[in-house]
Amino acid sequence: MDDRFRPVTTTGQPVYDNLYAAGSILAHQDWIRTKSGTGLAVATSYGAIEAMIEGSGDRRS
Repeated sequence: MDDRFRPVTTTGQPVYDNLYAAGSILAHQDWIRTKSGTGLAVATSYGAIEAMIEGSGDRRS
């Protein structure tokens, strides 16, 4: 994953420019064991949405 929450290839390039990852797929998170599923989903979704908005050039206040 890059700093914009996009999955990357083995060479570090984004798989797709408009594909973002959030939730338990990040770093093979074990949300059941850590009981952090909701927090993980909310926090990473927020980060991915912010990255998507930033990447689109849409500046909302």
